[in-house]
Amino acid sequence: MTSSPPKRREVKPCLTAALDYARRSWPVIPLHAPTADGCSCARDECSSVGKHPRTEHGLKDATTDEGVIGRWWDKWPEANVGIVAGAVSGLVVLDVDPRHGGDESLRVLGERHGQLPETPKSRTGGGGQHLLFAHPGGRIKNKVNLAPGLDIRADGGYIVAPPSLHASGQRYEWDVHPDDSLQTAAQKMRIRNIGFLPVCDGERLVGVLTDRDIALRTTADGIDPRKSLSKEWITTPIVYCFDDQDVDDAAHLMREHQIRRLIILSRDNKRLVGVVSLGDLATNVEEKKSGEVLQEVSEPS
Repeated sequence: MTSSPPKRREVKPCLTAALDYARRSWPVIPLHAPTADGCSCARDECSSVGKHPRTEHGLKDATTDEGVIGRWWDKWPEANVGIVAGAVSGLVVLDVDPRHGGDESLRVLGERHGQLPETPKSRTGGGGQHLLFAHPGGRIKNKVNLAPGLDIRADGGYIVAPPSLHASGQRYEWDVHPDDSLQTAAQKMRIRNIGFLPVCDGERLVGVLTDRDIALRTTADGIDPRKSLSKEWITTPIVYCFDDQDVDDAAHLMREHQIRRLIILSRDNKRLVGVVSLGDLATNVEEKKSGEVLQEVSEPS
């Protein structure tokens, strides 16, 4: 009698991320997700698409219990993931929204009070940033509009965390800094279930790092990934395209340089917009007009 092979478990990137956050003692919560019809909550004209908790008691249900987290994503496999801020996680988050002047407010505050220290940050699906800082103790209140485009998420608040899906179709993503260790970069790849990361110094893109770089150029030679920095192994020069160019331009560059992913930058300030892959082009080019800009098919950075 032969036994049937074990059922293959579906990869759930947000579940993988949620478990990793829980192991860092960051309580997590499943969130609704964007759908073709709006939000998975199915409410007409939902004002918080893909951002509000799925559980009955909201943030009160947040946990680091891996069993509970696993059951949540068994029930809602497409759920986004949220991290609870405040003393419970040890996090205070600065939410930067450039659509409402957040980048300019951050620049002005830096000139007046000094630049912020390097800290973990993620890019939001809406084009902003979440900057994570250590909670100082006591109680820190949430603050909306600290300055134009700047909010504070702390006690009683939460953030939508990578690799959650935004209503725009972009995903929230962790940034990799040049001084991050290769181990940190590899962990970010694992959390996001990807093999390619842009490496940024602030808003400046300095190179890209792939799982192939880590495996073949470092690990194969016995280099300790905990002590080796990402900037020592990034690929340069960077092949890129602007977000207002046609998909035909992207396809040409990818053929010319024999690459499977292409960095997309904004035309006005060369800020990293996203990454377009061969899969994106294969899925979108035939279905859309040839003049469509890359901004509509690029993956988030």
